Amino acid sequence: MKRMIRLIICLLTVLVLLVSSACVTNEYTGAPPTLSPATEETTSEEETTEDAAETAEADPEPVSGILGLFLGVQDYGSTETVNKANAASFRYRFFAQGRETTYRIGIGSGNDAYALQNRLQEGELFLLTQKNGTITDLQPVGETDAAGEKRVRRITDEGIVTDDKETLALPENVPILRVLSEAGGATLTPDAVKKGDRIYLEKRGDELLRVFLLPETFDYDPPVKGIPGEKTLKNLLATALTPVGVCNYMFGGGWDWQDEGSGPQSTTIGLCSTWSDFFFRQDENYSYRDPYGDEGRRDKAHSYCPFGEFNEYYYAGLDCAGYLAWVAYNVMHNESGEAGYVVGGTPTAGSFAGYGWGTFTQTFTSADFSPGSVMSINGHVWICIGVCADGSMVIAHASPTKSVTGCPGGGVQLSAIGGSKGCEAYRLASEYTTLFYPEWARRYDVSLFDYGFYTSFSGDVAGLFNWDLTDGVLTDPDGYREKTAYEVLSDLYGYDSALDGVVDSEPTQEGTTYEETTAA
Repeated sequence: MKRMIRLIICLLTVLVLLVSSACVTNEYTGAPPTLSPATEETTSEEETTEDAAETAEADPEPVSGILGLFLGVQDYGSTETVNKANAASFRYRFFAQGRETTYRIGIGSGNDAYALQNRLQEGELFLLTQKNGTITDLQPVGETDAAGEKRVRRITDEGIVTDDKETLALPENVPILRVLSEAGGATLTPDAVKKGDRIYLEKRGDELLRVFLLPETFDYDPPVKGIPGEKTLKNLLATALTPVGVCNYMFGGGWDWQDEGSGPQSTTIGLCSTWSDFFFRQDENYSYRDPYGDEGRRDKAHSYCPFGEFNEYYYAGLDCAGYLAWVAYNVMHNESGEAGYVVGGTPTAGSFAGYGWGTFTQTFTSADFSPGSVMSINGHVWICIGVCADGSMVIAHASPTKSVTGCPGGGVQLSAIGGSKGCEAYRLASEYTTLFYPEWARRYDVSLFDYGFYTSFSGDVAGLFNWDLTDGVLTDPDGYREKTAYEVLSDLYGYDSALDGVVDSEPTQEGTTYEETTAA
């Protein structure tokens, strides 16, 4: 009798657990998600990865409409073989038709030599056209088949409810694959669908083949933004502030894939969503090159830095030159895709003068700085937002400053040039950063730089550029050249600082160094 009672209790316990599990509504699995045999960990890479170029039949007709998720360049980080000099032999890894497949991508000629490479973004889906194992065209799925991408709004016992109010009951045999995009390449792992997921349904006709859970995207509206093509000093500064606080530093960011000039992001009108999406996917442990800035922990195969002299992550952030080039483009143009302004950080100021936009000099004093001044030093470039009453300056730049955990990540930010943290510029930069960019402020402290350090240079390339507001390309109807940093920030942000104008008397702080002169 006691055995019978114990048995009944055990059966009731199991039943309760099953019912409780069925009532959970924050995720949906359909069935235990499984990868196709081509991606199971128990199978070797040689058996799972197909080289389309080697298996292709001779001269077949082009095959189009292949759905492929870009995983990265094969053997990324092996700089002896995977470097720009050998780009013609690169293999590009895609998850396509249920397995990982590698394709070649040809190199053309002229300005479009690397046109296809400059569309690639790891962890994103593309529609591919290939012939003999070589991709001849690729288009982002979001531009060609937006109907396949959905957002999960609710999860019920019947399935997932998408943003278009469609209820989908996932068949038990449909793999659910989460895309993880990390330095060195994207990966796929089985997972359950969760509320808020960005999903893509791969179908063949009406048959659902698999569900991709794509990297998260974020809606972001900057507190200050410029007006494309409006050639005023005020708009220059508003444009310079647009990507502040939501764009990580990326060596080669804003350049093209081949690291030769302007990339698609630096010639895009408006804030690029790839920058803000990447930023919000990271945290205070993001490092653009080596973990915690420790060269001894360098891992080229899992680094965002372009050790192979090609910019795999050109789209994800900005470096100093890419940032100023994007600012200039958005002031001078109102359409994307025209010729850009990317050169190295050191020659940027001089290049602006070369366009006839103003004057360039290597002989100057602190009195020569005003809102909009562009200063190139060896390996870096920054723009002056305004000069304070005490002579300190608020600047904006893209720099890999260290996070609160000591990781050199940084990005586009407000910083200060002055003698101490008591200077007005530091206090203004700190106040505006904390108020308007709270996630940035959680990860990074405001940087303070010494005037001598941040205006020193050698050679005949670096120097100071100032805009010609009388006969040049920009005008100043708002009188911004004469405004203080306090007045500029107050007008652009629509916020009056709580500063009382009293300068504290903290001891002088040493300037923070920057790490942009070399990637390798």
